[in-house]
Amino acid sequence: MKKILLLLILISNFGFSQSFYSNYLDATSEWRIISSGYMRSAVYNTYYFDGFETINGLVYYKEYTKTVGYETDGSRPIKTYGPKYIREDSSGKFYIYDESNNTESVFFDNEIIKNTKTGDNFPFFPSTSQCQVTSTEAVFLGNQKLKKITTEFDVSISAIEGVGIINGNGSCYNFGGFGSGGAPKTVFYTHKNDTLAFNGQNKDTYHLFPKSERNNLSVNTNNFIDSFITYPNPTNGIFRIQSDLRQSLGAFEIYNLMGMKLRRQEITTMEEPIDISSFLDGMYMIIFFDSNNKAVNKTKLIKQ
Repeated sequence: MKKILLLLILISNFGFSQSFYSNYLDATSEWRIISSGYMRSAVYNTYYFDGFETINGLVYYKEYTKTVGYETDGSRPIKTYGPKYIREDSSGKFYIYDESNNTESVFFDNEIIKNTKTGDNFPFFPSTSQCQVTSTEAVFLGNQKLKKITTEFDVSISAIEGVGIINGNGSCYNFGGFGSGGAPKTVFYTHKNDTLAFNGQNKDTYHLFPKSERNNLSVNTNNFIDSFITYPNPTNGIFRIQSDLRQSLGAFEIYNLMGMKLRRQEITTMEEPIDISSFLDGMYMIIFFDSNNKAVNKTKLIKQ
């Protein structure tokens, strides 16, 4: 019988109210992006998460990229690259870890999009008068409402809260490496079972992209979130875990708002109460791992 390792990431309200925190990323997040390859032919890229890595006390998703495009010999092999290390914080910033200098940097800030208004300079790119935001709108990913900002000077450029830059060309978009053929374009974003389509794409072209291949995250199931239940939820400090996988639990680790580990505790039975009464009120993220340290599920818990 496999043991389950429970990773409990504390997302509390240290200086933030809960309304400021959005958990945009999870193990099911996937981006499908078209870029230019050999002789400007299309390269289809799928970005996805598979597993976790703790670096300098912070927990990162391991991001992989699978690509397919024409080679000089006419073949179309599927290649896999990675991992890169990605995380988010409670204010909506996305970070990437740089192994070469052992530091991390913010590569996307969702608060900027949420605060941007029509007429503002388009964020993330050089500040020029012709790159002003011309429209904002709401888009829905399932039941989640996200903000989209667009500039239509020269060529349309858009960014969506929680997703990233969707497309960009022309003088507003300072992106190198793809020649005059233009920058890469995000055409699909998937989260759980919901998908957003961009740049005139539809589900008929979805099959052109490589399938994500997860060896460490068992998320290819419709009842991903329902396999584990924490109760009572909300809790005043004592809760238990119930799983329909009929697997015994091994241990859990508790991390604070910034991903720093606070505690590790062994668990012997499903019925064993877990005491977090000493923690501040707030939202907690629970990620389950098996005995091979493979993540198998994630859920949320509120302490109040």
